[in-house]
Amino acid sequence: MEKWKCGADTYETTRLYAALRYKYENADPDKLNSKQKKEYSKFLKYKDNVESRRATAKSNLEGMLASQNQVKSGLDAVSNALGAKPLTMENLNSIEDNDSKKLAIGISIARNILENEPQLSTAEQLKKFVENEYAEELDNFPKNSNSTLILTTIQENSKR
Repeated sequence: MEKWKCGADTYETTRLYAALRYKYENADPDKLNSKQKKEYSKFLKYKDNVESRRATAKSNLEGMLASQNQVKSGLDAVSNALGAKPLTMENLNSIEDNDSKKLAIGISIARNILENEPQLSTAEQLKKFVENEYAEELDNFPKNSNSTLILTTIQENSKR
């Protein structure tokens, strides 16, 4: 007898959902026998859990990408404002944002990063540093959200 609480282990939930998906995705519950109805009920719980996590992962990714675009836009504005000047606190502090929200965000981000990464001496180095940070986050995103496991498991089991 299976002792399982849906959501207790996301990998196991995904595996079980994928294993039952081919069997019950298009099933008519009225045509199932009592044993199949119990399994179908579990399938629906697994499906809800997996789809909820998938939606959360998608939303998180969209938020991360929106943030990345906002940061990139702000740092592009800082780069334009600096021109050929080196990236220093003094030069950042001399930039007037002229009520530009994008530039104000960029200046704030640049200051924060420069405090922790004083070796960065140009706006291009700063932008490359931030680009690498986002790339690392995106590389780790599927591992953190289980989205790769969810998609891979479903694809593998749908081929059965």
